[in-house]
Amino acid sequence: MAGERVVLDEVLKQLKADRAPALSADEFFEVFTVDQLLKDFDLTYEDITAGLFDGSNDGGIDWAYLVINGAVVNMDEDITLPAHGEIEMVLAVGQSKNEDTFKETPIDRLKSRLDVLLKLDADEKGLAAVKPELVEFFERFKRIFLNAAARFPKLEVRLYYACKGEMPAAGSKPAALAESVCIMLRERYTKTPVSFDLAGAAGLLDLARRRPVESFTLKLAESPVSSSREPGYIGLVKLIDFYAFISDEKGHLRQRLFEANVRDYQGTKGSNVDMQQTLRSKTAEDFWWLNNGVTIIATDAKEAARILAIESPYIVNGLQTSNEIYRYFSEGGNKEDNRNVLVRVIVTKDTEIADRVIRATNSQIYIPPSQLKATEKIHRDIEDFMKKYDLYYDRRKNHYKMEGRPIQRIIGIPELAQAVLAAALARPADARARPSTVLNNDAEYEKVFNEKYPITVYPKAALLLRLCEGYLAGHPDKLSRKDRNNLRFHLMRRALMRATNTTLAL
Repeated sequence: MAGERVVLDEVLKQLKADRAPALSADEFFEVFTVDQLLKDFDLTYEDITAGLFDGSNDGGIDWAYLVINGAVVNMDEDITLPAHGEIEMVLAVGQSKNEDTFKETPIDRLKSRLDVLLKLDADEKGLAAVKPELVEFFERFKRIFLNAAARFPKLEVRLYYACKGEMPAAGSKPAALAESVCIMLRERYTKTPVSFDLAGAAGLLDLARRRPVESFTLKLAESPVSSSREPGYIGLVKLIDFYAFISDEKGHLRQRLFEANVRDYQGTKGSNVDMQQTLRSKTAEDFWWLNNGVTIIATDAKEAARILAIESPYIVNGLQTSNEIYRYFSEGGNKEDNRNVLVRVIVTKDTEIADRVIRATNSQIYIPPSQLKATEKIHRDIEDFMKKYDLYYDRRKNHYKMEGRPIQRIIGIPELAQAVLAAALARPADARARPSTVLNNDAEYEKVFNEKYPITVYPKAALLLRLCEGYLAGHPDKLSRKDRNNLRFHLMRRALMRATNTTLAL
């Protein structure tokens, strides 16, 4: 309806002015629609930008993302599949047209392009006319999918066409064309769910109004023990109720609950095998007798009638336990199981206290220092100091995005590491080609994040990165998005050398 289009235009106008004044209206519409349509995947602005395509020969594909087990992957980096357990992939491909009506041509073009790009046997002749960045993305996707074939990955393809028009009625030409695309891909990828969402003004407004869930409820087996000094609770939770707490409405593991955890799930090995055997056995011992339990940090928690309402919870210890409980029930575990898990809920809004809890609760086994990076003092110091420069250091994923801070003023740990590596350490090629190495290798990490450096290095590296990105973005007729991404770190280093008249590095 026209009224919804007017409201959406005003929402876009205000959000663009607050968060991305440097972007064109079309560019911001792309960012906005990706953010809304893929909201459940909790993408950062850096994630969103990495999946955007522009320029000629895109065949109507404005953006594409691959999500593996709930997390979007950076297709520019080496991708390692989970060593154990199920592999769930979501391929999300979309068009974002800052127009007032749905048209048939974009869907036709998308169908033609996907017909070539998603053939499992390469069609070199057909690929020759396609934008190289698109070819590279889809070829990587197919390699990843085929490499996982022996483990029978679950694949879902989600297609989108977003504009500011009214959603086409069932049976209309756009709707029929969209269904024909789904039929084509279902025939090619058998037993693969394929959907095509035509998102108009009304749908986009509904998504924009839906806030990510920050409040959760946890059903307790009995009244908890609460602290008389500081807010906090300790109690037993039935296994099936804990499974409900960590699962979303579709039965998927709530990945965002574990973002503060410093360790990855270790898969089916070691103590996890013993834990799974314990879960599947019918011994007399309660589960919590044999397990240390789970620690949750939250900004607030209140208990009534053995229901604990928890605000912004993060599971900071018990990742392996949580995953094994989830695996047990998702693979058909007995839902009448009366055993319990011990849960501690610590309430604090003080990030330093939260960081100390994370370290203390993960001190039982050796953890490489690099895995605790977000909790280290240097990152808290950088976060505080950057605010002097009107910059927001996103050491806690999407914290400042949720606050509505401007896109260009937010920088995450990986991107800051790249900026320092390129400009201050004179390694722009490594910054572009091997960014994950810096965070996964202790020696490399110490070269980038070092308390001996002047702390001004970090905001200045971030500002220089944004300046170079702005300069390169000013030449869209000469440089594609991939060209700009490839050149920004080399331009940073060159600009610093010219400004300081030196080739020295830190």
